[in-house]
Amino acid sequence: SNEPLAVTLHRENVVHTYYQKLEGRDHAQQEWLLATWADSWRKYGWHPVVIGPELAKQHPYYQQLLKAYTDLPSVNGKDYELACYIRHVAMVQSGGGLLVDYDVINVGFTPDMLPETNGKYPAILADKNPCPCGVYGTAEEYDALCFFMGTQGKEAIVIEGGRPHTSDQHFVQHFAAHF
Repeated sequence: SNEPLAVTLHRENVVHTYYQKLEGRDHAQQEWLLATWADSWRKYGWHPVVIGPELAKQHPYYQQLLKAYTDLPSVNGKDYELACYIRHVAMVQSGGGLLVDYDVINVGFTPDMLPETNGKYPAILADKNPCPCGVYGTAEEYDALCFFMGTQGKEAIVIEGGRPHTSDQHFVQHFAAHF
């Protein structure tokens, strides 16, 4: 056969995390955490892939989404908050799949445990108080989420410490019924 000798990766066994260097973070510590994250996911049958802003910038509406997210208030550092939104844009460009924060260490979650999505938005893998530290969906579902956050983000603004704030986490909590 002329087939290349390579492991076929199925979307179901690829786990993504988003990483970009942010000011004020210890990059050596972040690199250690990324390696620890990858090792923990490999143990349970996953192929870990680190994605970043370069991938998100390939989205045809990247600039418009970036502007919409930049206009949302946050009590967190702007670069950090934007990275939290932009990771979902990068997932559109990656073709969809599982996205987890790189501080989510796997202690037993296997590819056969992935949930069904609702066909409109990605599934948020959290109980009770939804947090987008684990998200699973198709590229189309991530795309719908990106535009939903960009157009409806102002609906999820809360007052935190006397200042207006929202984030992708507040967004999925506010609109939990959609996920």
